[in-house]
Amino acid sequence: MAIEKVGMWQNTSVIPDENLAHRMGLIPIDVDATKFDFRQPGEEESETNCLKFKLHAVCSKKEACVGEAPLNNTQDEEKLYNNANVMSGDLQWIPVGN
Repeated sequence: MAIEKVGMWQNTSVIPDENLAHRMGLIPIDVDATKFDFRQPGEEESETNCLKFKLHAVCSKKEACVGEAPLNNTQDEEKLYNNANVMSGDLQWIPVGN
């Protein structure tokens, strides 16, 4: 299974909403798809037809680096910023239904 629909509330990253949603759709979800039903238009979300995830990550400059110029080397991002890289493990599963 994979992520099909993405709702954005506030995207402050440099990646446009469409690109971020597309990248999220490339994340494989390790569940047995045969245990789910296709959700019909207008049908309510339930535990049998959808999985829901939340991603909340805030990138901030580390206090020791305030005032430093940003680096153009992606290997040094972690030295200047908190949460410079967001991984699939940052997705939080939100139970739907029973």
